[in-house]
Parts: sequence; C-alpha cells; structure tokens
Amino acid sequence: MNARSRPVTLPMIAGAGVLAAGLVGVGLHFSGSEAGSGIGLTAGQTGAVTVTCPDVASKVGAVPAQAQAGVTQELGNLERQIVNVNNRLAREPGQAAGQLNDIAGKRGAVIDRIILNITRVGGTEPAGLRALANCALSNGAGAGAGAGAGAVAAPPAAPAPTAPAAGGGAAVGPQTVNCPAVAGALPAIPASAQAEITRNLALLDTQIGEANARLAKIFVKPEGGPAFIQNAILGPLESKRVATINRMATAIGRTAAKPTNLGGLAKCSLNAGGAAAGSGAVATPPAAPAAPATTAPAAGGAAGGAVAGAQTVNCPAVQGALPAIPASAQAEVTRNLALLNTQIGEANARLAKIFVKPEGGPAFIQNAILGPLESKRVATIDRIAISIGRTAAKPTNLGGLAKCSLNAGGAAAGNGAVATPPAAPAAPAAPAAPATTAPAAGGAGKAQTVNCPAVAGALPAIPASAQAEITRNLALLDTQIGEANARLAKIFVKPEGGPAFIQNAILGPLEDKRVATINRMATAIGRTAAKPTNLGGLAPCTLNG
Repeated sequence: MNARSRPVTLPMIAGAGVLAAGLVGVGLHFSGSEAGSGIGLTAGQTGAVTVTCPDVASKVGAVPAQAQAGVTQELGNLERQIVNVNNRLAREPGQAAGQLNDIAGKRGAVIDRIILNITRVGGTEPAGLRALANCALSNGAGAGAGAGAGAVAAPPAAPAPTAPAAGGGAAVGPQTVNCPAVAGALPAIPASAQAEITRNLALLDTQIGEANARLAKIFVKPEGGPAFIQNAILGPLESKRVATINRMATAIGRTAAKPTNLGGLAKCSLNAGGAAAGSGAVATPPAAPAAPATTAPAAGGAAGGAVAGAQTVNCPAVQGALPAIPASAQAEVTRNLALLNTQIGEANARLAKIFVKPEGGPAFIQNAILGPLESKRVATIDRIAISIGRTAAKPTNLGGLAKCSLNAGGAAAGNGAVATPPAAPAAPAAPAAPATTAPAAGGAGKAQTVNCPAVAGALPAIPASAQAEITRNLALLDTQIGEANARLAKIFVKPEGGPAFIQNAILGPLEDKRVATINRMATAIGRTAAKPTNLGGLAPCTLNG
C-alpha cells in the first residue's frame, strides 16, 4: 500500500484501540498527503489540472474518544471535496481560480468543525490546523496516479437543462430542484442516531434551498452556457446529497442494520417552475390543475410555486423603495432581492400544498407561513440596508416592507422590482381543517418561535475578500432559524416528545449549527483582518411565545 492510500490512524485520548479498523468499516481511506493530484479522476482525465491540498489528518493529533466519530466524518468530507473539485476541473479547466477559492472556503468550514468536535468535549485545539485550508494547483502528466483508495469517480453528468431567460414567457417563475424524499425511505432510527439524522435531514433541506436561491438568481440574471445549471448547481447538489445521505446511513449502521436502499435518492431534477419536493419529510403532492393566469407574474419570478385557485402571499415591493445603490453594494443587494423572491416562492409553494391537502387550525397559515416569512424578510431587508449603509446613507424607510398579507388566489406581489397588479377575483381557498390537537406547551393560541441574537450587527468591518462568505453564512443563519420555526409550527399542530423534546431536538441542534456558522464567519474575517472574538455568546437561542 503506497503512502497516498494508507488508512489514517487517529490516536485516541480516552479508550483503547485505534480508528483504522473503523475507517475501513465505513469505506473511508484518507490519503497520507491529501495531495489531490488525480483523486476522483478517471483514467481519461489524467494530466488534467488538479488541486493539491495540505494534509490535515496527520496534523489532528490526539482525538478524544467522544469526538472520534465526528472527526472521522469531517476528514471524509475533506477527501470528497478534493474529488468534487478535480472532477469539476476535468470538465471545466478554465474555472481553476474560482475552484481554488471555493475549496478553500469549504475546507476552512470543515476544519472549523474538526476543531469544534475536539474542543467541545474538552480536547485541545490542534495547532496550525486552520492554516491548512488553502490548496494549490498541479498540472502535469501522471496526475491521475495514486488515487485515494476510497475515492470514486463522479458519474457522468446528465444532459443539462438550461435556465429560462428572464421575461422569456416560457415560465412564470424560476426553475426549482425536485429531489427525492429521504426521510420516508429510512428504516427505524436508533435513539443514538436520532440527533445526527435530524441534523442531516435539515441539511438536505438547506442544500435544496441554496440550489433554489441560485436558480432564482439565474432567472433574474441568466448566466453561463447550456451546461451551466448541471455543472454549477445540479452536480454539486448531488455530491452534497451523496455525502449527507451516506452520513445518515453510517449513523444508523453504527447500532442497527445499515440501510442500503438510499443510493438513488441523491440525484435531483428540475421543475419548470415552483417548489422543490421535500427532501427530508414527504414529497410535495401534485398541484391542482392550473387555471389560466389572470395576473401578470412578478418581476424576478416571485410567483414561482403558486397554483391557480390557491391563496398566495402579497408582499410590498422592496426595490422601488431603495435609494441609489453604491456600486460596492450592488452584488449583495441583487442577491438579497433574489432571495426575497425565493422566500415568496417557498411560501406560495406551501400555500399550494395546503390548497391541495388542507392542514392545521385557523392560525396555521399565520404561524407556519406568514410569521416565518416576515422574519426572513426582516433579516434580508436589514442586510440590504446594511450593505448600502457601508458606503452611503443607510436607508431607514424599509421597516414596514417585511410584513406580507394573503391574496385570495393568483400570483404574489413582486418583492424585488415592482408590485404586481391586484389579482382578479378568484375562487376562495379550501378551508383549513379544524384543529384536533391541543397547542404545544407555551403556545396559547400560536406556535412558539425561536429568538436568536442578531449576528450581522455584531460583526466588525468586513474585508472585501470575506464579503461573499459572510453573506452566504448570514443567509444560512436565517435558513436555520426558519427551519427551527417550521419544526415548532409542526409541533404546535401535532405535539410530540416529552418535556425536553424542544431543547434536545430543536434548540440544541440549532445552537450547534449556529456555532459552526458563526465560527466560519469569524475565520473568514480573520484571514485578512483581526478575527472577531465577541461572537461566542450569539449562538444559543431561546423561545418566544
């Protein structure tokens, strides 16, 4: 066995034995140099441009027994990142510089999680680990030699659909991804694996949300060639889902039979417009047949996900209320306007689902859809104002634009350009079924929601090199809060668990996610400026209501 494919053995602080057998048991071999030269490449791709990354596994040092599983998982993620980038470079060698930046950010996040796994159980942070995030490029013959033993070449890309041009008339909203439901395919979940399964199901939803946000941006401002969506969105999404689903199977397999029927659930397709099927619960039921549209679609595709006859959200236009946008803020403002469209599309998709299959009591739509939508819009509009305020006068007239109401039926009002004309009278939405369950504890009449400290306002000046990563992670914090509120709304309608359920299944995992996300932001800033040290207390959230 050569040095590049030997299994890495991690020394353990507590407990006897080594990890090598466990790594083999889950099919993971880590390269001795993690050098990336040809990892994941087929024979026909040797000699291509590849990434060479510093070895992390050998620098981790002694790992506490309680952290062993998490560190192993994250080392596997580092390997998979190299595989994904090398396969991407084989297809698009001209994207080398962009891929170097992308993998550096991803490796930084994984390394942060490795450190967090070790330190949260009392271990010592390995010295110099964060300096290993950056990779370099290799270009030469023989690059494919010595592929890692656990690496598998990526499957050939499927023929790629293209995004509709904005205003093209073929679609009323942005395309969305349609992914197979995973939760319903899982066997009985052992108690010891429940927390990890919950986290990874939530991550599947986050991945779909990120893909849909990218598609919404393309709908507003088309980019790339005919294979762009496959190469830049569907392909990476499939890779992420493969890794996430594998983690769930491994978690179950530690104390029960490892499921083997999940392999086909990673690949997603495209809907012409509307909402993605759920990835972690049940697939969205088919929409009712759509009647001819009676309203003009909102600019930017805000009507995505709406079904004729179903109620839709009516949100104030934001773009028209903005002042002149400084050039330095344009990209961030554009991204957040697209995100407002995505949020409306998701709310309309949920309303369409309720139209087809009513659920909840009389306050369900407010608690599970309009309330969380308002919270997301508050955060998104705040980011727009902060972005403008960095180099110009911060707008103060946007506070009233977050709250949305309901249309009886038809398309949602635009949120990022101009308001849609009022909808023509439509058939009333199907009445919600009467509530049959008692409200959750603490929710006398409405669902509880999480109350999390604001992070954006606590950040120092953000270096230009870190801006994109900070923006992504602030959006991820909002997504995490939205997922927690959706889970609380579900519990309000159908209570579950004991007195510690919310803490163990919602608040605890939410805090873990926020710790990792906030750490990534601090690390991103710290690469070129003073790393902020005042963010540690912003991760825990409490309950409203």
